[in-house]
Amino acid sequence: QIGGHEVHKVLSRTWQKQFPTAKKVRGRIARILDYAAAHGFRPDDNPARPNGPLDQLLPPVRHREKHHPSVPYQELPDVVAKLKGMESISAKAVLFTVLTGVRSSETRGAVWSEFDLDEKTWVIPPERNKTADEYRIPLADQTVALLKGLQGKGKLVFASPTSGKQLSDTALTKVLKSIRPDETLHGFRATLSTWAREQ
Repeated sequence: QIGGHEVHKVLSRTWQKQFPTAKKVRGRIARILDYAAAHGFRPDDNPARPNGPLDQLLPPVRHREKHHPSVPYQELPDVVAKLKGMESISAKAVLFTVLTGVRSSETRGAVWSEFDLDEKTWVIPPERNKTADEYRIPLADQTVALLKGLQGKGKLVFASPTSGKQLSDTALTKVLKSIRPDETLHGFRATLSTWAREQ
């Protein structure tokens, strides 16, 4: 019974104010309605599909994505060399984040039970990542060597030396700012994807 009117009513509230979120919501509605049609629960007339009649009701949006400032991959060896020269656990956490391409929160919450250093894998459970699936990450030799140098210091891989608790995002950001004041930690994911695309 869901038609274009109902989908428009939901999306029109946020379409211009929160376009990225509204676009994701539209995509999810479209997937659900496609699933329903495929299983015979409704006709194949998905009102949420892109490039359909709904586009005539929703106003055009000029949206520019704001990307996190990132280190050009050609300059990354210099950043890595500087991080390797630092002894703090925060610097090691930043280096680990660079080597694995994960989010800061996934690094800071890493526990030893998630790692198999013989198999060179790190498995982040669904409750600790944004995919809601088990997230398997292959570990480079550099990463394994870094981890072996940290072993035997509690449950958390990167624990605060003062409290023994998880490092703060600020602690990692402070390390990066001391080397690259204009870049963000999350930007290393863009560095990795740019390198992968171009190389």
